[in-house]
Amino acid sequence: MHQAAMPVADAGALAIATTPATPEAVGPVLAQAWGLTGTLTRMPGERDTNFRLDAASGRYLVKVTHPAEPSLAIDAQLSALEHLRARDPTLPVPAPIRTVDGDALQSYPPDPRRQLRVLRYLDGALRRDTPWQDPLAAAIGASAARLDRVLSTFAHAGAAQHLLWDLRRAGELQPLLAPLQHDPIAPLLAHALEQHAHGLHTLLQLPTQAIHNDLNPSNLLVDAEGCHLIGILDFGDMIVAPLVLELAVACAYLTDAPDLTEAILQCVAAYQRIQPLPAAALALLPDLIATRFAMTVLITEWRSRLQPENRAYILRNNPAARHGLQALDRVGRHRLVERLESGLR
Repeated sequence: MHQAAMPVADAGALAIATTPATPEAVGPVLAQAWGLTGTLTRMPGERDTNFRLDAASGRYLVKVTHPAEPSLAIDAQLSALEHLRARDPTLPVPAPIRTVDGDALQSYPPDPRRQLRVLRYLDGALRRDTPWQDPLAAAIGASAARLDRVLSTFAHAGAAQHLLWDLRRAGELQPLLAPLQHDPIAPLLAHALEQHAHGLHTLLQLPTQAIHNDLNPSNLLVDAEGCHLIGILDFGDMIVAPLVLELAVACAYLTDAPDLTEAILQCVAAYQRIQPLPAAALALLPDLIATRFAMTVLITEWRSRLQPENRAYILRNNPAARHGLQALDRVGRHRLVERLESGLR
């Protein structure tokens, strides 16, 4: 679809399909700039083209950016990873690998708008591929808080990117309701956006800092037992925003828990022990979680129509978001606020 036909303004790389990078073009750059050779295996991705490189010296993740991705945002991601590893080496984030000349990025020859970077590959199982384990809720909350505590001292102009996945921009998704007007959850989607609008003024008054903003099951690695978090991946959605958005996004991906409310409470309690949020922020949390569910459904339905060739990957979190929106509706916003308040006293 042409940019002018987009129903959402300023969606950037999310709205523009691109030709995937190829191993034939990536391999020579890796050999010349990084001194790395081996087998490249294509991996899924939302905007970047990703490869796993199996080389004699180990495994690496090779990312080729989308041509519409701002170069400043890419630099911010790499800088954030270096900042996190320098300030807290125990945080399980991938290490950027610089070229033999000390550079972080190289141009992708077929398209100079695209950039190539290399990260150390983290082994582990994706959380989305493992059965739910009760300790995960607290592990995710604690890891998010540790991450945010270190990111509080990180500053980079590229971290303040204008991203459609920013919960503060949910109101801009109103045009995406129309194609789903006959969908069974259409009333819940509309209600979530309405509630978000009511709380937006309060949200915009909260302090901001860099946050990961996408602790979804495809970005988290767990150990063999599935109980411990051993990897945090993909800082491509990093933004400067209120901390409560980090927590809301993390909670919105706990839908595989047998009891979503209990998992949310455990995640929030673990976060609060390390990085306490004010009462005003926590009061917004139920509506923000519902908003993230709605955003996931609306954005992924829209993007799957724009880019049908990547439909399966784009829609991977859609069913869970639908389930979560319905589950949260059954619990009720006020009941969840009450349980949050009582559980954190």
